[in-house]
Amino acid sequence: MVKAYAINDDDKFFKSDEMNFTTDEIIRLKVGDSFEGGIIYEIDNSGIHGLLVSSADVTQGTNWQTAIDKCKDYTRQGNGQWRLPSKGDLEKLYAQKDNIGGFAGTPYWSSSIEGANNSLAFGVYFGGGTNAGKTFRYTKTDFFLNYRAIRDF
Repeated sequence: MVKAYAINDDDKFFKSDEMNFTTDEIIRLKVGDSFEGGIIYEIDNSGIHGLLVSSADVTQGTNWQTAIDKCKDYTRQGNGQWRLPSKGDLEKLYAQKDNIGGFAGTPYWSSSIEGANNSLAFGVYFGGGTNAGKTFRYTKTDFFLNYRAIRDF
């Protein structure tokens, strides 16, 4: 129950009628939850900010520039501002792959490029075996890498 009180510039006193209301319960989000068109794969201590990943590959087997462009154009549930993950983001994503699911056993593109060599970009291998989770350099024109979009929330 709430009442509001105020005094104006003429020292006149006002009060409102009593009002009852309830607040929405605070929902704590967690890794693996579906949210705003993606899946949470990283969340801060507040439980309300973090990173989302698309729930499925945006497309499969495309070159690096197409991956960059398609992520910029990606929208879900009216939410834009998606991007191709950096190498660091992709490595964190790999660590959460079991909580997210649906990854192909192939390399995934990152937005990070190899220093002075503009023809190479990094990717992380999401398959099994001795290369599982490892980061490699790929020629940007290669067409065998998959990718997912990420965005902040």
